[in-house]
Amino acid sequence: MKTRVKFSTDYRMDIKDILAPFGLEPVVPPLYYITVYRDEEKYASLVSELEKRNIKFNEFPVKMIFSKSEMNRAEFLKMNMAGYWGYPKPEDGYLNESYDVSTMCPHCGQGIRQVKPLLVGKPGKFGNRDIAALNWEFEWLVTARLRDLIERAGLTGAEFWPLLYFRDRTEIKNISELKVTNILPPMSPNAEFEVRDKENPPRPCGHVPRTFCAHQMKYLRKDLSSFMDFNLTNEHLGGGWFHLGRSTIVSSAVFRLFNQNKIGRVTFDPVIVED
Repeated sequence: MKTRVKFSTDYRMDIKDILAPFGLEPVVPPLYYITVYRDEEKYASLVSELEKRNIKFNEFPVKMIFSKSEMNRAEFLKMNMAGYWGYPKPEDGYLNESYDVSTMCPHCGQGIRQVKPLLVGKPGKFGNRDIAALNWEFEWLVTARLRDLIERAGLTGAEFWPLLYFRDRTEIKNISELKVTNILPPMSPNAEFEVRDKENPPRPCGHVPRTFCAHQMKYLRKDLSSFMDFNLTNEHLGGGWFHLGRSTIVSSAVFRLFNQNKIGRVTFDPVIVED
């Protein structure tokens, strides 16, 4: 497990001197932090030294690290966004253009449902990537190459929607929305979340911002009959102030296809299946 240790800038000079014996160099602007592994020997010693010197710091997990064998053994995995492209248009009214907002919570965005193709500005270069997440709503966008790979592999649980230029509603060539359609049952009762319970002020709706940083998603094996290759969580997740959305869970077939074809700009975390 990688963890990020963030310091107050008031301690800048002291921190540099303290970190040097551990072979650590802090990132200064704008966050002033270091990233270390929790199972490193120097981790406990560093924390002890900071506490002994009464130096204030905040610590929170960055991500879990899995071995190649753990990744390859996983039956299902959480697919995480690692690259972004564009924005929905028009910026001040895209929700009403592409979504049914009749059931949307006004405080956290939970309950929104896309019913029409997304509208975007004229696309810039997608670069050498094959997948990206649309900013703000985080819908998956894919190239014609990746769409062809998914269709030829017969992967289930998703369909492809056109992406439209917002000014004249013409279809943008060579990029589609990968619209995940299959919604899973709730996770195992044993699933552990990181809960943002220190929001100020708290959400009036009571919907809790939950994330997975230091824990893995867990599902019951008896529910696997509901799984397809692409899936959405039943739960609405997220750590930001407004947007709570469903996360994407994929099968090992998706993971292998992405690896074999060097599809980047996404990361994967294994999901635990409980018997």
